[in-house]
Amino acid sequence: MSLKDFIKNEVEIAKFKLSRLDKSGRRYKARLADTEREFLRIDFAALGCDESGAREAVKLFRASRALFYLKHKDQLISSDKFLDIKKSTLNRKRYLVKKSNELSSGYAVGYNNEINNLFSYSDIIKKRQIARFECGTKSLGKYISDKMNDIYKDITELNSNNILYARSLIDGIALNLRKKWYLNYNYILSKESFGKIKPLIVAVDRPLNDGDVYDDGYRILTNIKKIGNEHMKIACLDLTRDGREDMLGYSYARLSGDIDGHKAVRIKRLNENSSELNPDRVRVLVPGTRSESISLDSLGPIIGSVCSLISEEYHSF
Repeated sequence: MSLKDFIKNEVEIAKFKLSRLDKSGRRYKARLADTEREFLRIDFAALGCDESGAREAVKLFRASRALFYLKHKDQLISSDKFLDIKKSTLNRKRYLVKKSNELSSGYAVGYNNEINNLFSYSDIIKKRQIARFECGTKSLGKYISDKMNDIYKDITELNSNNILYARSLIDGIALNLRKKWYLNYNYILSKESFGKIKPLIVAVDRPLNDGDVYDDGYRILTNIKKIGNEHMKIACLDLTRDGREDMLGYSYARLSGDIDGHKAVRIKRLNENSSELNPDRVRVLVPGTRSESISLDSLGPIIGSVCSLISEEYHSF
């Protein structure tokens, strides 16, 4: 297949996907539609590569937009589209900054009634669940703020060569909201009093090595004993490369028993597009007790609702 035919074929596929997504009417698919529109803006022929190089470029885009734009710093969009994309990107940035401030200061109060109704059988449990949820909202607020500050350091001024890279980094924040809910949980607990709720255990926090490679992913042994921790789930997983690139979008992870009586974190690649995107460091946070694990898990539906609402509003810009 020639370069021209390959690009034409990929464009047709993207247009077909977009037409189906636009007809769905479901707001949660707005992010996927955004990605296809962005793909159609890119002039892959202008990258100056052959058909094989174009295939690798498309594969990288599908796996990580941020890495794609970091690698291809050429003029990828026309100047007449830059202002519209910049306006939308800045609106998304302002929205996330606003949400970060809200999450960090009193946002959880609006969900107290939902938590009260869900755990109405016990006043003590209600109080502790409200505290866990409040600590989690502040943890998420700090995550958004920290990631935005990283972007400010990386990109000091928007231009036509970096606007899509900047946008992909900001989109990455919105994409990972649910997965990063507990990332700063222990930090918030160390700064404020939330009663008798327990910090998370750092089960893994180290660089990955060749010995961790397992099947189509990784297997990292922890010091958590298998017996007595059957209900335990991962509260937060952090996979990075070069200290900055979040690899969560390319992987699925779970805790499982291992032959030596301890639990291991098993990380599986989601698809072939991520085969070359290998993290170099992993950090895993888990609840310290069975009861704490069950308590955090039972807050999942409310946390999911919060993150979905933020994501839907974000993708309206």
